[in-house]
Amino acid sequence: MLIQNRSLKINNLILIIIVSFSLLALSSKGDLEKASSKYSTDLVGYIGKSPIFMHLRINETDNGDVKYSGYYAYIKIGRKIQLNGSWLMRPGTPTKIKLTEKVKANITGEFELIPSTYGDYSTLKGLWFGNGKNLTVNLKQLK
Repeated sequence: MLIQNRSLKINNLILIIIVSFSLLALSSKGDLEKASSKYSTDLVGYIGKSPIFMHLRINETDNGDVKYSGYYAYIKIGRKIQLNGSWLMRPGTPTKIKLTEKVKANITGEFELIPSTYGDYSTLKGLWFGNGKNLTVNLKQLK
């Protein structure tokens, strides 16, 4: 049990180091400035077993809906995949963040993510749908 915990901590540390270097490689100066905005968040985690980095810009509208834009990238590949989506805050609507990914104007996948509470992006869990696959998604906010 102790060995498994140490192994998990080492794997998490390696992921954080890889993401930190990848963030520097992926981001232009403008992206780094946006990442420090109070209306954006950076997350790391996995789609299935593949480590990813995600940057989301968050726009809360007057009626309580939330609009998202941004990108994610597989750590091994490093290419940004554009994201757009929303969280409609109306009675009877699911409490899921829905994001659509596009590559060269073609929809290539979708995310359905659930935060632990409204406005809390510390952890997002859900599913990714694309290429005939459904994969679990687990993300944690970088601080």
